[in-house]
Amino acid sequence: MAACLDHFGRSVGYMLSFNFNKRKEPGLRRVAVGDKVLWEETI
Repeated sequence: MAACLDHFGRSVGYMLSFNFNKRKEPGLRRVAVGDKVLWEETI
């Protein structure tokens, strides 16, 4: 994902995950990869 952010010249990205697992943990999670930040929302 960091390579994708580099390609577009961004340092912050957002990802929406649709998880149909009944034992999932829904919510917002911050993932840092080097100097990049990815916000992942699981619903």
